[in-house]
Amino acid sequence: MDGTMSGTLKFWRDMSHVQHCRHRHDYPKIDFSLSGYDLLVVSQSSMGKSYLRPGIYFLLVNPGLGLIIHWPEIGCYEKNASSQRKINMTNLHRYLTKLTDHQLCFMSDKDLESFDWNMENSDIFSDDNDSEVKKNQEEQEDFKIYPGFEVNLPHNIKAEINNQMKDVSLSPIVVGSTTHQSFITRQLIDTASHTHKITSPVSITQFPIDLKNKLKDHYLHFDRHKMNMYELELFVKYGLEVEGEFFSPLHEALATAKVQHEKKKYQKKSAIVEDIEIMKQIALMKLHSFYSHFDISLSRINISDTDLNRIQTKYPGIETLIEEKVKINSKNWKKMKKRYNLACIVVENMNTLEKTSKVKENNDGLTKSISETFYDIFIDKESDLHKLMEKYTQRLAFQNSSSACDLFDYYNLNNSKINKAKQMTKDMTDAEFIQKLVNSKLFEGYDDIREKINSTFFEEYHQWKKNDFPVEIRRIFPESLFIKQLECKLEKEYVEEKQRIEKNEFENICNKLECKYKNGSM
Repeated sequence: MDGTMSGTLKFWRDMSHVQHCRHRHDYPKIDFSLSGYDLLVVSQSSMGKSYLRPGIYFLLVNPGLGLIIHWPEIGCYEKNASSQRKINMTNLHRYLTKLTDHQLCFMSDKDLESFDWNMENSDIFSDDNDSEVKKNQEEQEDFKIYPGFEVNLPHNIKAEINNQMKDVSLSPIVVGSTTHQSFITRQLIDTASHTHKITSPVSITQFPIDLKNKLKDHYLHFDRHKMNMYELELFVKYGLEVEGEFFSPLHEALATAKVQHEKKKYQKKSAIVEDIEIMKQIALMKLHSFYSHFDISLSRINISDTDLNRIQTKYPGIETLIEEKVKINSKNWKKMKKRYNLACIVVENMNTLEKTSKVKENNDGLTKSISETFYDIFIDKESDLHKLMEKYTQRLAFQNSSSACDLFDYYNLNNSKINKAKQMTKDMTDAEFIQKLVNSKLFEGYDDIREKINSTFFEEYHQWKKNDFPVEIRRIFPESLFIKQLECKLEKEYVEEKQRIEKNEFENICNKLECKYKNGSM
C-alpha cells in the first residue's frame, strides 16, 4: 500500500467464524485457487504500480488458520471522502473486528489522521443517511465476485505443492507492504545439497571462536546418521565448551550399566563355580555307588535334594554323562577284563572235561588245577588270544589223555570261546564285573591266587581313578571354558546395553543442543 491506501488484515483461528459470517451477513467468500491452493487477487496496473483490486479476500493457510484481507478503495479515508463512504468503512471495520480473533491494520499517516474512531457519536449518523444506506443495499441483491488472476507456476513448484509433507505447508503466499505486494512460492530443499564439508583443519583454540561466529546467524543441527557419540562429545567439549551440562545423564547411565554388568558377572561366575563343585560331588557319589565294595577308601557323598534337582533341571542329561565318565576306560583294564572272562570259560570247560575223563582227580586236586590254570591264563604274556587258547588246549588235552577226536573238537570250540569272552566283556558293566570278581568262588582255599588277581585289577583301577577319572570329569564341565563362555555372553549383553544407552542419550543430547542454539546465538 502507498500513502493513499490503507488496508485491514484480519486473522482468525476457528474457521467456523468465517462460515458463520458468510451466512449471517451475506459476505462473499472469494476463493481463487490453482492446483487446489488459494491465491489472492491483483488489480490492473495504475500509474506504473500494481495494486490489489478493492474488496474482501479470503485465504486458507491451513485447516486451523485463515486470513480475511480487506483491501479498501483508494481515497475512502481521505478528508474529502463522502460521509456515507466513511460510515460504511467504519461499520465494516466493526463487523470484521467482531467476526475475527485477531486484527492487524496497516494505514498510512494520512489515513490515520482522517479516520474518525468516534464516528458513531457524530451528527453524520442521521436517520436520512441510515435510510440511504439501507436503500442502496436493497438495490443490489449480493456482492459481485470478480475473477482474480492466475499465475503459471513452474512444474517443479506444482509438484512440490502436490507432494507436500504433513504439517509443512508449501502453498504460495502473498506478502504486502505499504508500497509493494509480492507473490512467494515455497519449496523444500534437501539439506544435503547445501551441506558444505569443511576440510581445512581447525585448531582447538580457534574452533570455538569460529563456531561462535558461525552460530550468530545460523541455527545448530546434527546429522544423526553421520555422527556418533564420540564425535558429538568432541564437538561439544571443544566447540561449545559445555560438556558437563549435557553429558552427565549419559555418564551416569553408563556407570550404572557397568556396575550392574560387574555384579551380574560376579553372580553368574559364582553360580557356575558352585554348580561345578556340586557336579564333581555327583561324580564322586556315582563312583562310591559303583565301586565302594571294591575300594574301601571311597566315602559316602551326601548332596541335598534341592541342589541335585537344580543341577538336573539346569543341566539336563548331566547325570547320564557323568555315569558314562565313571566307566573305567583304561585299555589295560579292558584287556584284563577280557582275559579274566576267557579264563572263566576255560575252567568251566575243565570241569566238563573232567567229568568225561578216564583219569579222575579228587576235588582238592581239581580245585588247585583249576586255580593254577586260571592264574596262568590270566598272567600269560601271549597277547594273541587264539595262540593262547591253542597253548592251553594242548595242555588240557595232554593232562586228560583226550583222544584225537576230542582234541579236534576242542580246537573248534576255541573261536566260539573267544567270541563269547569278548561279548561278556562288552555286556558286563564295570560295577557288575567287580562284583563278580569280589564274589567269585573259583579260588576257595587258594586265597593267595585270589589276592594276586584282585590286586592286579585294583592297581589298574587305582591308576585310572588317580589319573584318568579327574581328566574325564573336567572334560564334562571345564570351569575355565564355562566361565569364558559366560564372560563372552555377558560382555555381548553389556555392549548391546551401552549401545542402547548411547543411542537414546545421543538423540536426547542432540535435541537439547538444537533447542538451546535454535535462535542462532551462543
